[in-house]
Amino acid sequence: MKNISMKNRVYMILVLLLVLFLIFISFSLAIDEHGKKSYVYVASHPTVINVDGFQLIDIKGNEQLLLDRELVLPFAKQELIFPEGVFVEGPFIDEFREPEEFKANIPEWSEDLGYIKRTCEKNKHNASLTSIHTEINNKLHYIVTVKPVEVIDCDKGLFKLYKEIVYHFEYEIKTPVLIESVDVPKSVRKNSNVVINYSLIKVGNDKLSGKVVVTDMFDNILKSENIEFITGTKQLMFNINNSNSVDYLLKIISDDHSVLSMKKFKLEIIDTNLFIELPDEVLSGESIPVSVHINNINEHNLNATIIAELKSLLSNYPVSRNEKTVVATTGENIIEIVLGTDPEGTPPGLYTVYLHAVLNGDMFTDTRSIDILSEEEYKEYSKTNQKKDYTILGIIITITLCLILAFISLKFLKKNRT
Repeated sequence: MKNISMKNRVYMILVLLLVLFLIFISFSLAIDEHGKKSYVYVASHPTVINVDGFQLIDIKGNEQLLLDRELVLPFAKQELIFPEGVFVEGPFIDEFREPEEFKANIPEWSEDLGYIKRTCEKNKHNASLTSIHTEINNKLHYIVTVKPVEVIDCDKGLFKLYKEIVYHFEYEIKTPVLIESVDVPKSVRKNSNVVINYSLIKVGNDKLSGKVVVTDMFDNILKSENIEFITGTKQLMFNINNSNSVDYLLKIISDDHSVLSMKKFKLEIIDTNLFIELPDEVLSGESIPVSVHINNINEHNLNATIIAELKSLLSNYPVSRNEKTVVATTGENIIEIVLGTDPEGTPPGLYTVYLHAVLNGDMFTDTRSIDILSEEEYKEYSKTNQKKDYTILGIIITITLCLILAFISLKFLKKNRT
């Protein structure tokens, strides 16, 4: 057997270093636990209008601040959504853009008198952003209040409007495995099997395994399954024996019995024969197709009046409404009804579709949530999916190159030993 020459040893070392470098690159493509989401407030068509002997800065889609002894200035609310299980900080202002100065006779607001002459207790104050948040349907909803007007000199009536304000939120995943989303049917029949589609995000490169568990509101285990935690979407099936609306929990539990992540979801256990289907999200300005399923188990036709309404979380007043009268024949009936949206009347955010159906005098109701996205959110969503595709492609290419280089190295080593 021949000894391996110095030249061949150097060659093998270089190949090994290249393999290690490629592995490092593939690890760097893994999902990062830190993130940043940027947003832009835009003031559309600002004008100064006359009201009751005073002047107001009017911005399309904004409201006027009506607080006792405060200047009546425009403000807007923007709703932002983050998944449960992340630590969120913000908002952080990045830039004030396109300032425009106004000289106007802005009033103060009095709860008793309405518009009154301003007293200017504070002669100056800046444009600002504030936020509050709450948890709805396993998501963190941030309501950002944007006050785009800076008071330069209250006494002189000098104001500055920023037509664009760029800001961002920073977030960090707090667990090595995060349940990103849970997709379940919101209405199921008694004693039926329910299929859950849940998406996981795994942070870091350590191999982790454990259990995925479904429990009811009394902590009874309905399903437990051993899995390896990897980023992606999985399915889980369990049987429902309850007869009422019940809250359920999907839990990710490690081998040492620690709960790494969990999400609550609700199933409506019904014995009726009506439910609705609609997409999870649409772009602002697109119509919402609503499919109404009516299973008429009777031997005769049913007269059905269907009313669909779209409502925002910020208001109980329907922003879109449609009504249709049909005849439901015996068997399965699918009635299509459309709810319109527009960028001005239905700004981006979480909405609820309410369905009221009267079948031969009996009332049936159903609700579904839907996200209406702005163009910026849709582009960000597309970029995120594209990045995931590139990540998977990069990892596949890296593994393939590693295998080829390992094969060449082994073949070269065998040749030198003979």
